[in-house]
Amino acid sequence: MTSTGVFHYQIDSRDCITAVDSAWLDFAAQNRAPELTRQSVIGRSIWSFFAGKEVRHLYGLILSTVRERHRRVVVPFRCDSPATRRFMELTVDDLGEGNLSLTATIIRKEPRSSVALFDISTRSSEEVVMICSWCKKIPVSHDQWVEVEDAVQALDLFITYPLPQLSHGMCPQCASEVAETMTRPSVVAGAASESSAPPDE
Repeated sequence: MTSTGVFHYQIDSRDCITAVDSAWLDFAAQNRAPELTRQSVIGRSIWSFFAGKEVRHLYGLILSTVRERHRRVVVPFRCDSPATRRFMELTVDDLGEGNLSLTATIIRKEPRSSVALFDISTRSSEEVVMICSWCKKIPVSHDQWVEVEDAVQALDLFITYPLPQLSHGMCPQCASEVAETMTRPSVVAGAASESSAPPDE
């Protein structure tokens, strides 16, 4: 199957998934998550797909903004695979009574050499490396976040095997820009200059 590049799902007032379209299911299957069938995700909390308190906080802020203002919010984000950078947008619309429609759209894709850190079939060690859930960058110092390919070299991540695990959080730039935008009259969120399709686990 080939997904369309536009994926729709809906959640209720308790943030549980109530509907997913065929493109959402195709995207999940193509990205090594065939277990995410319609039967397995309907009724499941959207928060079970997210890791990291920063990510949960900002997604919660987005959902509450749409529910309270009854207006659309559009947020750029990244959803990468091992061999592709995917630049995407998440559009959240109010359906009334706390119900929301979420649409993830692939804006553009950039091929790259396959990155083993993003390959879920690769065995991981106990070591943990933080990655920004929004722009998919990794910190190489306390104030510098870089693309994963650059981080692999800067941190010598391939010197030892197995590779470290990825822990999802938010880089300061993405966290600041998304949170700031939610307080403005505009509902189109600005994200990092290079910045859940099924929500990114």
